[in-house]
Amino acid sequence: PEHALDGAITTVSGYSQLAVKYGDFNGEFAWLGGGKAGVLLNGDLWIGAAYYRKLDNSVAADFRAGDRSPNLDFEYGGIDIEYVVSQHELFHFSIQGLLGYGGYSFTDPDDIFEFENKYFFIFEPGVNFELNLVSWVKLQWGMDFRIIFDNDEDPDHITYRFGRHVFEYGFNSGDLTNIGFKFGVKFGGF
Repeated sequence: PEHALDGAITTVSGYSQLAVKYGDFNGEFAWLGGGKAGVLLNGDLWIGAAYYRKLDNSVAADFRAGDRSPNLDFEYGGIDIEYVVSQHELFHFSIQGLLGYGGYSFTDPDDIFEFENKYFFIFEPGVNFELNLVSWVKLQWGMDFRIIFDNDEDPDHITYRFGRHVFEYGFNSGDLTNIGFKFGVKFGGF
């Protein structure tokens, strides 16, 4: 019998990537760390899952709870699809897109204030340049654009509590939408 995908997929291999990203979070620059893993189809289409988490404790300078600045915790993950152009050339490029879900919250280092968690959907398209280092390792430099879609009914305020007092800060998930830069190392059967 004939099948719709007969001959469409000729090679399948696996890969993983470790990456660091640097980007703007509501006026403050911060580092993210993470990676992705998946399969490579026909030597040019990557399909897998990715996860990234903010590594440092930066927070927008204008967000102060009393006389202190809380830390911003931020993470997301999702399905990552990447198309590589001319993969077997020494230098080549790729386009990618991540579609996923994440969350952020603010934390007080001394646990005096309590903050609510917020959740969001994310779409992160990007373009990358790659260098084939050896047959199973690639170095990747890229730029992406983090687009955050709010998942809350009242996205305009972050509520935090100090004792019996409840305060609000005008911040929403869209404030985390911005451009980012990335460096990664890919391992796998290319």
